Amino acid sequence: MSEAGTTGSGAQTEISFAPTTKARLIGIYFSGDVWSDLEKCAHIPTLTDEQYESVYAQFLCHLEYGVVPNGLPGSTGPTYDFQAWRPKASYFTIVKEYCSPKLGADAADGYEGKIIQWTADPNPQKTAWLIERGSDGELQRRWIPTSQIYYCLKAKGHGGPIELDHDFIAGYMGETARNVGQTEACGAAGPTPPGSVPSPAALPPGGYYVQYADGGVYWRSGPDWNTAEAMPGVGFYPGTIVRPTCYQAGAANVPGSADAMWEQASQVGGPGGGSGWINEHFVADGQALGQPSPGIPACTSSAPPPAPPTQTTWSEQETPNHPVNTFTNYHNASGMGPAIAAGQWVEVSCKVYDPTIASVNPDGYWYRIASSPWNNGYYSPANTFMNGDPYGGPYTHNTDFSVPDC
Repeated sequence: MSEAGTTGSGAQTEISFAPTTKARLIGIYFSGDVWSDLEKCAHIPTLTDEQYESVYAQFLCHLEYGVVPNGLPGSTGPTYDFQAWRPKASYFTIVKEYCSPKLGADAADGYEGKIIQWTADPNPQKTAWLIERGSDGELQRRWIPTSQIYYCLKAKGHGGPIELDHDFIAGYMGETARNVGQTEACGAAGPTPPGSVPSPAALPPGGYYVQYADGGVYWRSGPDWNTAEAMPGVGFYPGTIVRPTCYQAGAANVPGSADAMWEQASQVGGPGGGSGWINEHFVADGQALGQPSPGIPACTSSAPPPAPPTQTTWSEQETPNHPVNTFTNYHNASGMGPAIAAGQWVEVSCKVYDPTIASVNPDGYWYRIASSPWNNGYYSPANTFMNGDPYGGPYTHNTDFSVPDC
């Protein structure tokens, strides 16, 4: 290729390159090589799987139809241009001298039952719709009027949100006045049951739902997407409530977002657990791009740790096979305190990660013991407790990850 470049990011990404004569004539036979060169030269940003597949399909289309000399009918033009906002389609064709999705009557069928948003919606809290099939057999979009209804739908397993081009939405998913209702989405019993998404009134002070967390997102050890703390079950998910405590500018490298604002936060409700750094992109606090959650200070070296959840202690049972010692210093297991008896139940307030002592691995966690006589002054290895396993075994959990980080 003679030149290549990329503008925008996320769904607004547009990639363009001018193919050489060789690439135009035989590129389809060496598509892997051409794509590899394009990735290096154009510096393609991080895209979602759907955006990447759409861009790649457009790329293949240009190679397929780029054999016609410029200026003749059927030519794809002097440059090959791909847009991440184009809906992914199964095949492409030439329309008005450039490659576009060939959108048939079934072009939007893959979005049925999912939540969609408009790609270019400028609002921090993007308008969302649930896609369903109407009584006439046509797809329709139903407005989701509140955050609670949105998270109830997510808790029921509806996919998304998927960002789509405005014209595609308007052309293939007719809007209906029948909005998604509170009772329909969340049930008629008032507060939602334990384990599902609580109502907004139940949010603890300073707490917010997370957003865009399909499949779960790990906490980060610093204000950078590339510092994931990959621990199973520790992170945030659709329906998780987090409480941010301070903010700091960091790397703007979250897939699908240009937000460089990061916050230290902890899980205080819903699924998941733990604490760490979270990009503002995932915090449903209504703030504009690059702005921290309302009322929190900048992070400093003396910033307090994330506030503990409203539940202050968790009941844990020591294994019936042996007692376990407690220590004031979990780094080197010094400052021994009263032992916890075999099979004894105690209250723990939080957990800390320090794998220095080999016997606390593979997870590497310690519980801070809240019960008297330890009174939050002593720690004990988490892997000696039952952690929800049955009293007689099998023993498969080294840590109870519902216990928050200290």
